Amino acid sequence: MPLYEYWCSCGNRWEAGHSVENRNDEFCPDCLARANRTYRINARPVVYEYYSENLDARITGPKQKARLLKEKNLSEVG
Repeated sequence: MPLYEYWCSCGNRWEAGHSVENRNDEFCPDCLARANRTYRINARPVVYEYYSENLDARITGPKQKARLLKEKNLSEVG
């Protein structure tokens, strides 16, 4: 069930879970005005950092790793 974040022009903010079929208009519980809605994705960031002894460097992402491999005329096996 998707989690939606609602906000109103009066400044009120709240979250509610609705199935896709039941995504009717939501109204602010404080002022009863029509609320604005956004879909919230609960994603966690991917931590990509390690020390490579072969490259003798701290790797912080795939682009940096590719650049270091190219600078050292190496290729990734596997």
